Amino acid sequence: MLRFPPKKILVPTDLSEASFKAFPSAFAMAERFGAVLEGVCVEYGSPLELAPYYWSGLYGKEHRARLAAAIRAKLGKGAEVLICEGDPARTILELAGQGPDLVVMSTHGRTGLSRLLTGSVAETVVRRSPIPVLTVRDDSRPIRSILAPINFTGYSELALAYAAGVAASLGATLTALHVACDAVGRGPRGLFNRDLLPAWAREACRPRAVTRAGIPVEEILAEARRHDLVVLSAHGKGPIENATVGTTAEQVLRACPVPVLSVPCLDMSVSESLKDWFAGRAQKKA
Repeated sequence: MLRFPPKKILVPTDLSEASFKAFPSAFAMAERFGAVLEGVCVEYGSPLELAPYYWSGLYGKEHRARLAAAIRAKLGKGAEVLICEGDPARTILELAGQGPDLVVMSTHGRTGLSRLLTGSVAETVVRRSPIPVLTVRDDSRPIRSILAPINFTGYSELALAYAAGVAASLGATLTALHVACDAVGRGPRGLFNRDLLPAWAREACRPRAVTRAGIPVEEILAEARRHDLVVLSAHGKGPIENATVGTTAEQVLRACPVPVLSVPCLDMSVSESLKDWFAGRAQKKA
């Protein structure tokens, strides 16, 4: 079940400067929604590979304490911190299924042979995570405009509803983008005429619709430059396609100049939880 707004945010890091780029976004989200931050550092290695370091004390309590202190210094003293050993992607996914509502992490933007040989931790997490994943490439900026690509499938409509909730809660504008393979004139007219968004969402963020003709990934990336955040579905495809070109979400993630919030295709419960949250906010204002 997708829950909104997030009350616990998981923030993976490998202690590199690139991974720290996601921290400001995580902190901003936590501050806005009153969420708890949980930083996690996963040190990779098999038990046999790590054994000598345990014997030497490298992975002892003092080492873990130093790592935790370095992460807490970035996230704030109130942040929870976990230091783990194992496969980074697998460990992050396990933790994502144990209570957090959102993962915020950086993407190193691997391309070509490097990505094919080693894969991308961020891409693996996006593909398999049971909760939304916000990936950040560069330093974040205030989110004033959100782009939500839609292809009229149930999973993209779920992502659109989630995007509407994020836009309304942050006071940002929302643009729904549909990319048609043929001429724009043949595309759908009035993206919201089919009640793709419930009334509460339309009133909360007053979205606008844009249609384009062309290749979806290329058009999404071109339009993304006009916005501060892209929200889309992390809907998976077949294993062969995932191994070669990847899903639309993964291709956008690799090259998008702004942060990408990937929403898993689980169920439609997010719409009701968003509605309840907005109803509660309206009562407080009254």
